[in-house]
This record gives sequence, structure tokens and C-alpha cells, in this order.
Amino acid sequence: MRVINQLGLRRCSLLLLILIALPFFSLKPLGVQILMGTFFFVSWMLGKRKTYVPWYIQTLMTLGAGFYCFNEYSTLKGIAPSVSLLTLLALLQSFDLKKIKDFTVFVLICQLLLLGQLLDEFSLWFAVYILLVSLFLFALLARFHKIVEVNTYEERFHFARRSLLKKIYLFSLPLTFLLFIIFPRIPIGNVFSISKKAVGKTGFTSELKPGSISEIASDDSIYLRVRIKEDAIAMPLLYWRGGILSENNGFSWGRGKILRKRSFRYNKEVKFDYQVYLDSLESAPLFHLKGTKTFRSFSPGHKSYSPGGIVQFHPFGNHKLSYSADFTGLKDQFINRGDLKKLLQVDSSVGDKVKELAASLKAEDAKSTYKNISEYFRLGKFSYSLKPGQATLSSFLFTSKLGFCEHFSSAAAVLLRLNGVPTRIVTGFHGGLYNPTGGYYQIRGQDAHAWLEYYDGTSWLRGDPTEVVAPNRITFGFEGLLSSNEIPQGMELKEFIGMKRENIFSKVLFAWDSLYTDLNQKFLSYDYSAQREFLNFGKLKRYSSAILLLFCLGLFALFTFFWRRSLKTKHSPLEKAYSRFLRKLKKAGITKERSEGALSLEGRIPRTWASYSDAKEILGLYRQIKYAEELSKLDSFLTKTKGFRPAKIEGSGL
Repeated sequence: MRVINQLGLRRCSLLLLILIALPFFSLKPLGVQILMGTFFFVSWMLGKRKTYVPWYIQTLMTLGAGFYCFNEYSTLKGIAPSVSLLTLLALLQSFDLKKIKDFTVFVLICQLLLLGQLLDEFSLWFAVYILLVSLFLFALLARFHKIVEVNTYEERFHFARRSLLKKIYLFSLPLTFLLFIIFPRIPIGNVFSISKKAVGKTGFTSELKPGSISEIASDDSIYLRVRIKEDAIAMPLLYWRGGILSENNGFSWGRGKILRKRSFRYNKEVKFDYQVYLDSLESAPLFHLKGTKTFRSFSPGHKSYSPGGIVQFHPFGNHKLSYSADFTGLKDQFINRGDLKKLLQVDSSVGDKVKELAASLKAEDAKSTYKNISEYFRLGKFSYSLKPGQATLSSFLFTSKLGFCEHFSSAAAVLLRLNGVPTRIVTGFHGGLYNPTGGYYQIRGQDAHAWLEYYDGTSWLRGDPTEVVAPNRITFGFEGLLSSNEIPQGMELKEFIGMKRENIFSKVLFAWDSLYTDLNQKFLSYDYSAQREFLNFGKLKRYSSAILLLFCLGLFALFTFFWRRSLKTKHSPLEKAYSRFLRKLKKAGITKERSEGALSLEGRIPRTWASYSDAKEILGLYRQIKYAEELSKLDSFLTKTKGFRPAKIEGSGL
């Protein structure tokens, strides 16, 4: 409370808005970011100079902010434009915080903004963050809920406000928890927006350009987690497929128009299963191992199919994407003849020098041709780099010879197509860091990868030139690539990686991530089905929603009753001590009348009573503090009331 008093109303309001908007600031369009920064600076300077913006200018700015948001998003429907508009409106409202009424309007906008952010980011960490921000919001409401004069009792002894804040939290936290458990979770679909986003947090799009994968790989944050037995499949085979690109544009690739027909058949026997959890609310592919037959336990939403076994999933607006899958492997693979021409297409920008190189690498079959291409990379002094810089296909193959996975895969695919081998680019992730505590792989942005698949006449084979130019990247994952330059002399890379994972710091991080993941999944997976299973109504399942709703209403009424009752109690130490003093008088035989004041009560106390002088002194101190505001005497009053031990008056009737 002391810090809040020092900051003042405007600065506290701006700090609250920062806490609400900051986690999503980078996701907003650049123009909205600039407007937010400008409005914040203006509001801060207005508060510093204690000036205000005229109402007509503020009205014009509000209309301008609404028009800009509509122009930026082409709509005001949906979470993203609404949250951006609310943020700008809150900043504009902070220009005119003259009265508590203005502050109340500002807080209401912030509460709507906080709700909008919650709908866009549904996770356990954000729920905890909201609790902390709500604590600050309640503190502001407790401090500024009414205007008080300086040096009054309430201003000096502000711990009464802290007591009010604690009481709010004591009521709100259990109520929030109970409502989370029992409030009817009826699946109503994506009511916030009918539009679907093209990509999720994964960063992959419908095209691949030199540098696009390396840009994702520079991000160390976790994109998805895959719960799977560590020995179910070896690290070099952990290719998580997320997209198929078939249209060549020189050194870049697009999705193209491939016939949407399945080009493989699965085995019947399930070899192992795995579960995938994404940290994104947006639409995303179901990343999977090639040979995955069944996807199940989806988050609420709908799926769409693409060539090559790729499945795109569109979860409802307030659900995370999670699913489980069965791996069976493929029985056989084939090619759709109608797609053969498209899978051999090469852009006209590919030069003669590249075509000559392709001809020199041609062999009797597709496998041998790919082997020759791999040998060209291995023997040609090519280097693997996260920052390869700008390059064309020709300059990469003959001049710079520096690239990331997409450079090598793209170049190899072009060389194969020039030799009549049907080829396609696959994007996704490779490997991951295994968490032995939780039993899952942490797949980060740095695990983003691109490789190719080519058709040898009987089946689609995976080709990954990274195996040649950076073998540690495939054998040990991205961790192996980073650790290659850190190995002490005389130590094997495998031994060094094992030693790094066994240190106490790594174990603590694994344990923490495992705990968070388990709690987060339980939090996110508590949907309508989980609620019905938890609250088993037996024969009354048909009426479960109505029962839950009535229970919630009754619970809310009960909490409201106790809350209103608690508000009737006095919060100041002066009144609490005076109430205790009156109870002691009552036990002694002296009862205060309902509307009787301290002076009148003092006049009715018998002067012959043994405790008369003590009672008179306490009543006098009470009048001086309450009516004359002699606050310096409060400590003496509290001490004397606490030590007051009145003698009993037999049959006094007072």
C-alpha cells in the first residue's frame, strides 16, 4: 500500500495496464505497438505535469483508435482486434483520471482486457499470472475506492485497507477454484471468431525460403512436448512431419496443387503410441512420425487433410492443441500418376550450370543418384550454419557452400528432379531433448528442420543431406550440434552429452518442467467430459448441466451472503477496541444503549464503582480520537482497553 500511495492514481493505473498488456505486446501489429507506446508516453507526461486532455480531443482520438483497429484487422470481431482496441481505449481513458469515477471506468476496461487475454492464452502459467495481476488490481481498488482527507484516521492507518484486500482474496480464491471445478463446461465451439489462422506458434507457413527454418531454429523456447518411451525409436529416426511442399520456385518451395489422395497403406499392428502437446491456441499441423496411423483424443475442433499424410487441425478458440497417436509403420507406398508431372516440376529460373551439375550426378537409379548428390555435399567442402546469409541456388552450390538444412534439402530436391526423380520437401522438427523425469521430448524451435522425400519407383524414401554435412545434428539432435565445439579433449560426444544431462542443474530443470507439464495438462484437459467423469451423477447424468448450474448459483448466493455480512463489521482498530471495551462493560453489568454515545454512557456509570476512573479515562480517549482526531492518543487507548479488567456491579441494572 505504501508503494501505491507514492506512485499515485495515474501511475498505478498505467502500471496495471502494462502488467495486463505486456505478455502479448509482441503479438500485436507494429502500428498498434507504436500507438500503445505513444499513448503511454503522453499519459505519463500528462500525469507528471498534472494536465489533462480536453474532452473533444480525447473523443477524436478514441474514434481514430477505433478506425485504425478496424483498418488494421478489417474487422472489430474476434479476440485480436477487440483486445487491441480495448488496450488503446484504456490508455486514452488514463488521460483523464481526475476522479475516482474515471478510475472505476478505467478498471472496468482493464478487467475486460484481462478477460480477453485469458481467452487468447489458456494455460496454467497465465492463470497464475492473472491471480498476481488481480492481486494488484484489488490493491488499487482498496486504495482508491473512495476519496479521503489527508491526515484522517483512515489515511494514516491504511492497514485497514490491507485487511479489506485480504478479505476479498480469502473469498475470491476458493470461489474461483470451486467455479473452475463445478461450473458447467458446455462445449459451444469457437464463438469468438469464424476465421482460422494459417499457422500456429510453430512458425511454419505454406512456403519455404532460404533462411526461413534457420529463423525458427534461433528460438530456444519449447514448441511442443511429445510423451513417448525413450527407447521406442532411435534419435536419428525422430522426424516430426508437419508440412509437404511440392512446387519449386528456384531456391524456394510452395505447397502446390497435389491431388489429395493417400499414397500409402499402413500396417495393422501398433508398435507404440505417443502423445503430443502444443503450446499454441492457433491452428497447427498434427506433427507426427511417418507411419502414424491413428490420431485420437483431439482438443475440441476440426481437422483437414493434406497430401503426404499431413493433417491440419483447427482447435476452438479457447482450447490448446493436444492429441495422441498410434505408430504402425507403412506396409507399402505408391505415387499418384496424376501428380507425377507436378513432382518433377523445376522452375525456369534454374540455370544451365545447375543442370550440368545434375547431369554429372545422374546414376542408374534414384537411390544411387541421391547418394551421388550426398557425396557432392560431403566432398565439396560444404558447411552447416545457423546464419548462412542470403544466397541463390547457384551461389550456394558453387560459391558460398554455406547453408542450413533448408538450403541442402532444397538444392538436393532440385538436382533429383532434374534427373527425373519425383521429389517433395518436408518441413517439421527433428529430434528433441528427452526429459527422463517426465518421460517426454521437449521439442524447441531450434529443432525445426527441413528434409526431402524422393520416389525410387516402389516407395517414398527419406533423404536428409544434413546427415552428411552435420552428422552430429541427426545422431544426437540439435544438442549434439551445439555440444560439438564444447567437448573436452579425449571425451566422446555421447559421453559429454550424458554428463551434461546428469548435472544437478539439468535435473532440477527437468523436474520443474515435468511438474509444470503434468499440472498444465490436467488444467487444460479438464473439459466437459472430464468434468462429467469427475462429478459422476449416476442416473442423473441427463440433468448434470442443470444440477451444476443450480449448485453454482446457490454457491454464489452463499458466498454473497457471508461477504455482505462480513462488510458490516468495523475494520478500524479504534472501533474494534471500543467494541471489546463495551463487551467488558456488559459483563460487568453496564449495558450501552443502541444509539447511546460515549459521553452519555460515561454519565450513567456509578462514581462509586471501583473501575470508574479507568472506564472514564477510556471513554474520554475514545471521544478525543474519534471526534477531535487526536491520533497520537490511539496507542494509549489500545493499551488501556486491552488491559481493562472491570469489577462486577451486582444488580446494577445499568
